[in-house]
Amino acid sequence: SNQTENVCPRQKNVHRNCQRSCQGLNQNTNCRHQKICICDHNCGFSCLSRTIVTERYLCPIINNPPHGRIHYDGHSFYSRLVYECNSGYTLLGPKERICVSDGFWEPVVDVYCIRKDEVCIMDISITNSDYTPKQQVYYPDQQIRIECNPGYELDRLSPALTCLKNGTWSPIETPRCLKSPCGEPPSIPNAYLVNATSTYAQYACFERYVLKDSLSQIECKQGRWQNIRPQCIEAMCRHPTVDGFNGYVLNLRSIFPSGEGTGLTCNSTHSMHYDLIPMIDYIVCDNQGIWKPMLPKCYAKCRLPDLGKNIIGYYIDDNTNDWYGKELQPGAYIRHGYSIKYLCQCQSTSVYNCSLVQPAFVQCIDGEWTNGGPHCRERISGKCRIPFDTPYVLLNNNASINTILNEGESFDYGCIDGYARMTNVTCTQGNLTPKPLCEPKNCTTHPYWIKNGYVKYHNRRHGGHAEYSCRNGYKLSNQRILRCLFGKWESPYDRDNLVQCVADICLHPGVIRNGKTFVVNYGTSRYILSINVSLSHGASLQFECDPGFMLVGNRGSTCFSGKWRPEQLPICNEDRHVSLQHTLHQFVSKG
Repeated sequence: SNQTENVCPRQKNVHRNCQRSCQGLNQNTNCRHQKICICDHNCGFSCLSRTIVTERYLCPIINNPPHGRIHYDGHSFYSRLVYECNSGYTLLGPKERICVSDGFWEPVVDVYCIRKDEVCIMDISITNSDYTPKQQVYYPDQQIRIECNPGYELDRLSPALTCLKNGTWSPIETPRCLKSPCGEPPSIPNAYLVNATSTYAQYACFERYVLKDSLSQIECKQGRWQNIRPQCIEAMCRHPTVDGFNGYVLNLRSIFPSGEGTGLTCNSTHSMHYDLIPMIDYIVCDNQGIWKPMLPKCYAKCRLPDLGKNIIGYYIDDNTNDWYGKELQPGAYIRHGYSIKYLCQCQSTSVYNCSLVQPAFVQCIDGEWTNGGPHCRERISGKCRIPFDTPYVLLNNNASINTILNEGESFDYGCIDGYARMTNVTCTQGNLTPKPLCEPKNCTTHPYWIKNGYVKYHNRRHGGHAEYSCRNGYKLSNQRILRCLFGKWESPYDRDNLVQCVADICLHPGVIRNGKTFVVNYGTSRYILSINVSLSHGASLQFECDPGFMLVGNRGSTCFSGKWRPEQLPICNEDRHVSLQHTLHQFVSKG
């Protein structure tokens, strides 16, 4: 239900193995095997095993971030952990994570405590303004853009503030948003202000008014708002016209104010009758000067033709393939788009009965019948004729087209490749019972399984499909859908390549100038990462600077589903304190 989706929605593009979706909030659910319907964070309401929900130690203890600590309120399903940084450090990443049914803490991101003097925090208050982008922290050389509220402008040319390497903003002077020299934008009759800056103002019209000449904004030039301004005029509609209407507008006036309407009717002559399609005989000029609903057209009706030989009646089709209504008499009129069905009957004799030749129905299209209409033919009573127009049927050796069968006789038939015979056919009281029928074959085997992946399907019928997905750290090598077509599982896109889950690798993150990158093995050993080497899901990196240089940024990164988290490489800046000591040492040595 909408209420369930609002309380705990299933999000798109979730990198998790979400279980079967269900409805919560004490509603009847579609969970099976004694599973319960419960909110599973970004997977939404899902069918989960009671074992998972009641497990006390579902999610593990994880390492504290350097210069910080983690507070847990438990390790069971939907427990929370909260990060806290030491004094002088600020948090980079989410403040809290949730234990989900997969057994890990969501979201799966690295969290760091970084020195406040290595990054910038937007703690400057500028009245009558806003800024973009909004982030937790900003790194050296990153910029934010100050935007003043309508009627105000910045007291400097550049709207940007730049983060410096010492954690402060440049320029040092706090920018200000001062009142615009043009002042407040002017009021315009029958309009309201939508958006305004120090350089322009944009307007929209009140209900029942529209913009003249599509001009919606004015500019502030040389300290004054320009004189050419938007105009909101009363919404009106011109006399309605539609190509091919074939009817009359009952109200002859040329202009219609907003809220007024007119009736419509169709032309009719002695030989032609018309109908409004759709069945709308009154339209109204709306508050935007547009006719609503959309103008209909007049389509000609079809007159029923005379009954042909052995045809006894007609029935109207309601466009849902259900036939209803009483028998229609020749001379009646049928509306555009409707169909009629023919019934066939002969006088009862011992020699003949009646068989309808296709098509069994016709449709009225703007005064003309499609298909030209059916007719009836006679056939031998009590006997059957092998048909010649049955799709996909192949006659076997003892049968041929138009062969006459006696009561109780049958004939053998097969089907073309990819189709299966559904029934045996016998001549019963002059009819083949049941009719020869070939239908597409169903698949007799399961879709193949893939290593490091999953396959989900509901049935093995023709046209059914199996959908593949991969475990975390793997991705599909080609299409994800396999279809059952004519008895075989095959892909409509690439029949030569099987679906596979291949390792989702991370490319080399790049070289750190004046530093080294190490690959860490389970936190116990490490080695230097070579150039142009890619690493698999879960691999961890550690960054270090050469002697005399200081690391600014992330100290490590982890490969997760083909991406490094965090993505940004650190920088190795010269450590001025160490450099100064080295210079003094050289000076003293020479002295």
